[in-house]
Amino acid sequence: MKRIGSAIFMAGAGLLVGVFSSAALLAFAPQCGYDCESNRVGFFVLTEISCFALFLLIGYLAFRKSAPTIRQLLTVCGVASLVVLVPSWANYVWNLQSRYRQLEAEQSPKPSVDFAHMVIATRAVPTATVDSSVESRQKIAPWARCLVGTVDCMGKPRRAQMLCKGGVEYVDEEHWNAFTPIPTENLAGISPLPSMKDLCTAPP
Repeated sequence: MKRIGSAIFMAGAGLLVGVFSSAALLAFAPQCGYDCESNRVGFFVLTEISCFALFLLIGYLAFRKSAPTIRQLLTVCGVASLVVLVPSWANYVWNLQSRYRQLEAEQSPKPSVDFAHMVIATRAVPTATVDSSVESRQKIAPWARCLVGTVDCMGKPRRAQMLCKGGVEYVDEEHWNAFTPIPTENLAGISPLPSMKDLCTAPP
């Protein structure tokens, strides 16, 4: 009876793990109507059957010589669950990061004649206002992409106009070195910035 009970327990655990595994694997599956929905259902059923059979096989191999104790049953079940769930959820995290990077890229400003050089902030960067007497509370977030526009080299302090995701920002010279150029994302045909240390000596 113990072996039958352990087999039922492992089978039930396999079905439950299959639900969580398929949820992770199908989280980013394409939504494209009836055909895709049929594929999703088929993949879910296949995952359930696979986990059901896998857990039964693991239970048989682990307990074929003697009936397991509750501790042994839970240990084997836990290890089997990890074997299935860790790759599934690792795939979920990888897809989530890929979608996040894709979304960030889509939300990044697009280069134009007025804003041609793409740069990325390596830390939080304070911004200025057009009126130097008014202090800005805005900051450009770390790893935010911005496009360099007009540079006021005659002002004190010298100031660069940048187009970021939130709109046009103004960055004083003391913070220029917080940005790193991304020449591959510049406007086509534009000479790359050699560095961000002195934009007033950079090529047009």
